[in-house]
Amino acid sequence: MSTPRETAGTLLRRADVALDELSKAGGNEHEVFASHLTELRAVYEHDDFSVSASNEGSEFGIRTIDGGRLGFVTTNAEGEEALRAAAREAHTLARISTASEFHHVAEGPTVFEHEEVCDPELLAVRPEALYAWLARVVEEARRDERVTLDRAVVSWALGTDVIANSLGVRGSSGHASCRWMAMGMAKSNGEVTSFDSDGSEAMKRSAIEAEIGRTIGEFRESVVGSLGARAGESYRGAVLLHPSVVMDLLGDLVQANCNGRMHVDDTTPWKGRVGDVVASQMLTITEDPANRDLADWAPFDREGVRTARHALIDGGRLGFVAYDGFSARRAGAVPTGNAAGGSGGLPYVGFSNVTVTADPAHGKVLGEADLTKELGSGLVVKRFSGNLDPQSGQFSGIAKNSWWVRDGERAHAVNEVMIAGNAFEVLERILAAGDTLHSLMGADRAPYLLVDGVSVTGG
Repeated sequence: MSTPRETAGTLLRRADVALDELSKAGGNEHEVFASHLTELRAVYEHDDFSVSASNEGSEFGIRTIDGGRLGFVTTNAEGEEALRAAAREAHTLARISTASEFHHVAEGPTVFEHEEVCDPELLAVRPEALYAWLARVVEEARRDERVTLDRAVVSWALGTDVIANSLGVRGSSGHASCRWMAMGMAKSNGEVTSFDSDGSEAMKRSAIEAEIGRTIGEFRESVVGSLGARAGESYRGAVLLHPSVVMDLLGDLVQANCNGRMHVDDTTPWKGRVGDVVASQMLTITEDPANRDLADWAPFDREGVRTARHALIDGGRLGFVAYDGFSARRAGAVPTGNAAGGSGGLPYVGFSNVTVTADPAHGKVLGEADLTKELGSGLVVKRFSGNLDPQSGQFSGIAKNSWWVRDGERAHAVNEVMIAGNAFEVLERILAAGDTLHSLMGADRAPYLLVDGVSVTGG
C-alpha cells in the first residue's frame, strides 16, 4: 500500500495532466481537486458478521472558467487520455453555461507542504482488527440482553486529498481514521423502543477500545432507558437538551446563519450584525478544521485556502461570517477557508469540528446530575426528529428516546412527544450548561444545555 505522500504525488501528476489539457482548450482559470480513498469495512447485521468489504479508488473534480462561464466534471478515471477527455468535456460545458463575474478559482501562488495525520499503528490495521473492534461493539451493546442490534459497522479509512489550480495553488494532505456505529432498540415483555444510534471516530489506534466502550455504552443506556415509557405532560418552559440535540437545533441554526451565502442572498436576520449580541453571553461556538486532534482535520479547504479556527459565536456575540470563493466575491469579502465538499461536486460553504462551550463567568455550568436538579420537573430531549427553519428559527418535531424529570430526579421514559419553539429565542435563553463536552461522531462536541421557551405537547 502506498503512503499518503506517495499517493498525493501520483494524484498531483494526474491533476497536472488535466490542467494541461484545460490550458490547451482555452479559458482563464482551471482547478483540479482530487481524492483517493482506501477503506475497509466490517458489518454486523441480521445477527451475523458479514465478510469485510474493501474499496479503493480515486476521483477527480475538474473545474474550468472561461470568460466567467463555469464548467465542471467529475471522473474516477485515472488514465491520461480519460483525464484529458474529462477536461475537454468540462471546457465544453463552460462554453454553453451562463457567465457570472463571481466565478473564479482561489488566487495563488500558494503551495502547501504535504501534511498528514496518520497514526503509524492505525496505518498497519488489517481486517482481523476490524472484526475484533466490531465484536467489541456488539459485546458492549449486548451487555444488556434487552438490546437488539439492527446494524453495527466498523470502518477504517485512509484518505488523501490534493488541490492544484492554474493560479499556483497546490497542496496535499493525508488522514487515517477508524469509525464505528451501532443502531438498534430495546425490547422487553412485548415493548419495543424507538431506534437510536451512537458511535464515534478515532485517529489513534490506542484510543479505539476505550471510545467504543464509552459511546456504545451510551447507546445501550439510551435504548434500555427508553423502556417503560409513559405519557408526557404538556407545558411551555425549560427543557434539558442532550448534546446531539444542542447541535441539531442550535448548532445547525448558527452554522446556517454564519454562512456567507445566506448573507449575500439577504436571507438571514443576522446580516450586518457581526459584533452584535445574538445569543446568551455564556455561549461560545467555534469551528476548528485546522485542529490536528479532531476527526475532520483539514489544512486547506476545497478550493485550496488555508483553514483556521473561527468563533462563530463569541460570548454571545456574532463573531464570524464564512465565505467560499463565490460568496466572498459577491460580498466584496475574502474567502475564509470554509469551502466545503469534495471531488464529486462544486464547493459550498461549510464548517467542521464545531464545538459548543459555556462560560461559567456568565452563567451556571454544572455537573450533569445538578443540571437535572436545576430543571426540577420537565423533559430531557435525547433525540430530535423534525424540522428547523434557519431563517425564522421556528422548529417543531418529535422528541425520541427522551425522559421525564420530576423533583430533580429522573422519573421515567416518555412516549414520543412534540416539541416546538424558536431557536433564535432559545439561543438567548440558556439557563445552565453541563461541564462535560460530549463528542458527536468524533468531530463536533457540545455539552448538555438547559434552555427556556420550548413548548412540549404530551400525549
